[in-house]
Amino acid sequence: MARTRKAKTSPAARREVAADPRAKAGSVKAARRVRAIQSRESRRKERLILGAVLVITFLAFANSLNGEFVYDDRLQVLNNPTIKSLSNIPRMLTESVWQFMNQGAAGPVGPYYRPLFNVALIINYHLFEFSVTGWHLVSVLFHLGVVLLVYMLAHRYGLTSQAAAIAAAVFGLHPVHSESVAWVSGIPDPMAAVFILTSMLVYERYRETPARWPRFAVSAGLALLALLSKETAIALPVFLAVREALDRPEGESLTALGRRMVSRAAPFFGVAGLYVVLRYLVLGFLRQDEPGSAGIPFAHVLLTIPSVLVS
Repeated sequence: MARTRKAKTSPAARREVAADPRAKAGSVKAARRVRAIQSRESRRKERLILGAVLVITFLAFANSLNGEFVYDDRLQVLNNPTIKSLSNIPRMLTESVWQFMNQGAAGPVGPYYRPLFNVALIINYHLFEFSVTGWHLVSVLFHLGVVLLVYMLAHRYGLTSQAAAIAAAVFGLHPVHSESVAWVSGIPDPMAAVFILTSMLVYERYRETPARWPRFAVSAGLALLALLSKETAIALPVFLAVREALDRPEGESLTALGRRMVSRAAPFFGVAGLYVVLRYLVLGFLRQDEPGSAGIPFAHVLLTIPSVLVS
């Protein structure tokens, strides 16, 4: 059988094709199409992986939807008259978490100032009344939101989609979060986490374009909302200061590094200071020992800070 010879193209012909603008334009368009297809496939794969992480996390906590009101829930939900009126929302900014236990008390009741937690109780009641499944579903959805934000932040910090998904899955399925998700009164934890992580994401966007200062203001505002959800959010300014220190450009002097850390972290410390002032005005004190913690040295309490930051 005769073999068909492939026609050879002369160097002159190849130069002519290369010099043809239409040929060049066609080649560029083809390359763009290939890149667009690859980008779509990459985004599709990323969404599938992230969706799988969220579904698995939901299934892990789905059994909590049939749980009951337990422990503090019986007081804060079932026997809390303040949650039954939306008009009480403004009052929550001026009351402690447990103030409903003794409305006639001369001083605050309990050591906690978490107004957004009280607001969440009011909103949940008006959505579900005492249908416990709805209350648990809100907690699970908050947790899924945190898992999504962990994924987004990990991606923002330079991890691949697969590594970010693994980080989100480990966070979402870690048993340390069981109480915060499965216990209705534990919702301050995922609430604060949503605000903290969103604040950090907006902060990263600001770092890319520092001239866009409204992003910085939004990030600081979210930090305040986190503090109004739970006190542990006060660690955020410290994290941001360390984040700036770790991202020190080559050749930057210690003086310049210090100025950058102060200029970017100081407003968040200011937000923390604002929260402390609000807490003092409402409660009349900054800290109060729990009866069960009597006799525990303060140094031992400080040793628990790393575990709080990790959780």
